[in-house]
Amino acid sequence: MFNRWRISATNQQWNISGELCSGVATDTTPIADINPGIKCDCTANNRSTCHITALRVYALDVGGPLPNELWNLTFLTDLNLGQNYLTGPIPATIGNLVRMQYLSLGINALSGELPRELGLLTDLISLSFSTNNFTGPLPSELGSLSRLTQIYFDSSGVSGPIPDTFGNLQSLQTVWASDNELTGRIPNFIGNWSNLVALVLRNNNVSGSVPSFFGAFQSLTLLDLSFNNLTGRIPDLLFNHSSLTNFALPFGLDCLQRNFPCNRGNPIYSSFAINSGGRPIGSSDQTPYESDNETLGPATYYVTNFGRWGVSNVGLPADSASPQYQTSSQSQFTNTLDSELFRDARISAGSLRYYGLGLENGNYTVRLQFAETQILGFSLCPPSSVNGSIVVLVQGNLERRDFDILRRAGGVPLRAVVEEISVRVTENYLEVHLFWAGKGTCCVPVQGAYGPLISAISARPDFVPTVANRPPGGDTDRTGMIVGIVVAVAAVSFLALGAVFYVYRKRKRQRDFEDEAATDDFNLANKLGEGGFGPVYKGTLGDGRVVAVKQLSVASHQGKSQFVAEIATISAVQHRNLVKLPNSDASLEDDKIYLLEWAWNLHESDREIELVDPTLQKYDANEVRRIIGIALLCTQASPALRPPMSRVVGMLSGDIEVPSVTTRPGYLTDWKFDDTTTFVSEIDSSVSNSDVNTGTNTTTTADYSPTNPAKPMLHEIIGEGR
Repeated sequence: MFNRWRISATNQQWNISGELCSGVATDTTPIADINPGIKCDCTANNRSTCHITALRVYALDVGGPLPNELWNLTFLTDLNLGQNYLTGPIPATIGNLVRMQYLSLGINALSGELPRELGLLTDLISLSFSTNNFTGPLPSELGSLSRLTQIYFDSSGVSGPIPDTFGNLQSLQTVWASDNELTGRIPNFIGNWSNLVALVLRNNNVSGSVPSFFGAFQSLTLLDLSFNNLTGRIPDLLFNHSSLTNFALPFGLDCLQRNFPCNRGNPIYSSFAINSGGRPIGSSDQTPYESDNETLGPATYYVTNFGRWGVSNVGLPADSASPQYQTSSQSQFTNTLDSELFRDARISAGSLRYYGLGLENGNYTVRLQFAETQILGFSLCPPSSVNGSIVVLVQGNLERRDFDILRRAGGVPLRAVVEEISVRVTENYLEVHLFWAGKGTCCVPVQGAYGPLISAISARPDFVPTVANRPPGGDTDRTGMIVGIVVAVAAVSFLALGAVFYVYRKRKRQRDFEDEAATDDFNLANKLGEGGFGPVYKGTLGDGRVVAVKQLSVASHQGKSQFVAEIATISAVQHRNLVKLPNSDASLEDDKIYLLEWAWNLHESDREIELVDPTLQKYDANEVRRIIGIALLCTQASPALRPPMSRVVGMLSGDIEVPSVTTRPGYLTDWKFDDTTTFVSEIDSSVSNSDVNTGTNTTTTADYSPTNPAKPMLHEIIGEGR
């Protein structure tokens, strides 16, 4: 049988020298620690005969029909063939194994009807045939298994009512029967299962009311009757059950009722976006995703303070001692520009609902974003055992059945999956429901790893909204704060520019005073001549140098560009009789200074930091560059090049990156202004016979550096809900 399955004893733990019942097969090692493995009882016939009592071939990818040799192992008490590729029916000869106590055939591809001969295994304590492809009803003969304490047949394919003979199974403690086609009412005989600890009948076609006897079960800790056709009241005894040690009603319960009062009939929102399980984040398309990192338990919910959206979770993995409801990964995700959006996710063992509240009625596009981070690296496992199969309903309508993130991603791990669904909101209320129907993974990678997982969810209108899409008072206060910040930043910027202007004017005046002193206040006795731009005077500087000073005449009929061309021409001439031209000033008016031109010169030289008041001891250089970049964008001449105010606020708050600013405004490129950088660095050039104090515009070309995207200081101030 093992040869046919191409498996053998590992590390010679047993089957030593061809002797099956040897090594760990006969010592006290538990069968759960041997795979594949057997356990033998060699006490028969005065210890001369050994019988195989346990056989374990678990999750070893063995396939094909159940081998006939199995039914000859009549001393078997423990058989575990779970999580393989076994196919075909269970033969009637299984009735030969009358000593069987623990039988596990779950997570395979077995088919056909369950044989009634299973009822002959009256010593059974635990029976599992979940996640298979069986058909037909549960055999009534199973009611003979009076010692049975556990039965698992979720996702097995069985249908019809629960047989009345199951009323004899009064030793039952765990019944897991989800995701089948069970019909009829919840049988009254379940009231005789007084030892019941867990009962899961979710996602069947069970109808009628919820019996009151559940409230009398003293040991009951898990009861799941969800997603059936049950009607009527939930018995009050269930709410007073002694096993319910935590019971709370947090803020927003009324918002999650179908007839909720939260802005119904008076909508205030037209969209929402949620980073499930994570912090606030801005996406690549500038959508601000709100945080969803509240701690949720097995039956809890959360509604935002302003009632924009809510989330509820229902489900407790009974087979996990430490259930998780959020997950995080630092991996890099593919197929997305927003990898960070997928690093956190909200998970549930059963049902996860998101609610959009107070929405304006109309058509919406719901965007669900997933990435499988739980089931990775199990490519050799059966498809039926490794999947995250969930059901997706929007507004109560089935949109996705057996939705598997990993399969939807083409089997590629850490690949983002986006599902867009069109829905209509008619009562200012949108509900997205993700739930596990009891189908698929239950124990990969660990016990309790099943249920829905989602990274982000958003809804945007397919119409032009007529509402403000902000909470009453909430965004107003935040807008005031943003305006205050903008005004403060602008004030500081103007103060810095004013200080620079003062220093520049002071130095310029000093330069003018030097010119006047050198020429004896432009005395006519020192006049050398006059050209098209104005008179030229002889002057003597304080260090004894003799210079020629040309005074530009306001009445000159020649253009400034011609004057600049003249300076450039004489600067390029090389001759022994030519001396250095230390500076020039082409200002047409003494009282005019062009700060924006100066700021652009510094920006293009990658020297924006020089705009800051030198008396400032501490500041964030990246923040300075960001603010200056925004200012240069906002001073563009063309409206098409200026960002809208909403985008400016986004750039100030750090939600939107500031693009590189490379184009000067038209009013600067059309007219060349003073060079206001000359007090920072002196220009060397040449002029014939004299040193002339004028002011050519010298703009150097620099490689533009992208704005540093480091986290801005404003990020801390604005906080959540931008």
